[in-house]
Amino acid sequence: MNVPIKEPNLNTWADTIRLIRETKKVSDAEIRNAICSFAQDSFWSTTCLSPANLKKNFDRAIALKVQTKDGGESLDRYREEFAREQS
Repeated sequence: MNVPIKEPNLNTWADTIRLIRETKKVSDAEIRNAICSFAQDSFWSTTCLSPANLKKNFDRAIALKVQTKDGGESLDRYREEFAREQS
């Protein structure tokens, strides 16, 4: 089944990325790393498909890096928290 993909509004994307950079006080490289962390995770890759969701879940993306240090407990905790928030 092919699901049509909506054409992104690049102005909105750029503005949201700018807001992430300014509000979180992070660099473009850190934002790229967050996007890559989400893209490599089966759960988050389907949850954060827009810059607005990236902005909302940016701190969780940082936690993805921690998963290898604590055996994944941090990531599991963030997934559970996210699921509760969506209920």
